[in-house]
Amino acid sequence: MEKVYKPKKQLYNNNNNTHIFMNLVFKTNKINNTAADYDVANCECTNDGCHNANHESSCAINLKHLYFSEPIQNSIIHDSYFIRMNYSDNDVSLTGLILPVKLSFITISKSFNKNIIMYDLHSNKEVISNICKLETLILEKYSNFLNSANNSNTLKIPVYNLSTQLKSCSIKLFSDIDKRTQECNIILKISGIWENIREYGITFKFMDLHS
Repeated sequence: MEKVYKPKKQLYNNNNNTHIFMNLVFKTNKINNTAADYDVANCECTNDGCHNANHESSCAINLKHLYFSEPIQNSIIHDSYFIRMNYSDNDVSLTGLILPVKLSFITISKSFNKNIIMYDLHSNKEVISNICKLETLILEKYSNFLNSANNSNTLKIPVYNLSTQLKSCSIKLFSDIDKRTQECNIILKISGIWENIREYGITFKFMDLHS
């Protein structure tokens, strides 16, 4: 597993009242050091930690283990910077967050070299809501950092591109998917933060589970 750099300053989200429920996360198997899906259904994730609803064990995403690296010039978005995001705790070290996402009641169409997954918003309401909350919490955490580090007191506006795309009920993939299926398992990778002079948001992409 790739080692990650932790900046000297830890970045915390100070809002202790917000929380999310994630169905699945990407976790490292301690025994053989391989990556595996880890089921945390009904797992409450807060800024103080994550706890199983049945109180049997602790689990998964805790935003105090999220770190931001130094900004570099963004090669994708013009006139902006990219801030890599790393997640590291006692069990796993990841460059970015890797989240398996299951969508149901889907239809698939082909557009040039892309597959477009269209889905029913109501049937996938829970998973979409969880991801939108995660995006909000990450941007809130980055906002706290900006407010503490910005001497000019210039307020920048968060842009929720991931939430906007999910609520549009369509996702584009560059890999083949069986058009006869009624559900699909894909990967959402959140790599970091993009930032320009006025706005900031997360950098993300959807991938096939087996890519």
